[in-house]
Amino acid sequence: PDIEKLLNKKANLGAVVMAIKRMSIEMKNGEKEDLEKLVSQIGDITVRSGLVDITYINSNTIVEKQIKLLEKIKQRMDVFYTFSQGVMETTMIASNSLVPVIDELFADERKVSKKEKSTDCDSALIPLL
Repeated sequence: PDIEKLLNKKANLGAVVMAIKRMSIEMKNGEKEDLEKLVSQIGDITVRSGLVDITYINSNTIVEKQIKLLEKIKQRMDVFYTFSQGVMETTMIASNSLVPVIDELFADERKVSKKEKSTDCDSALIPLL
């Protein structure tokens, strides 16, 4: 209730907990942050559900396949898709409904992991001045 009052909108307890965990705020000498200060640093919280997390080993063809995937879904406003490419691996987080399309397009890529996620939570931190 306190967080909802400060944000002036409905807050999901699970989303708040995940956002706080991701913030990794350092507490000095065992001090506890005041709830109001903590919430003021969180900013907006976005919660998405029905997601899958898939990681592939990077290859010479993975970017081409991402482009094909984006072409297939560019008109679909009902799906979520994001990716992060590191030095060795590329991770995609997408709506569960895209799994068949992803599986087909990336069939010859080397899959590292595939994890169904019930929800994902992102928070936008407000910089401390």
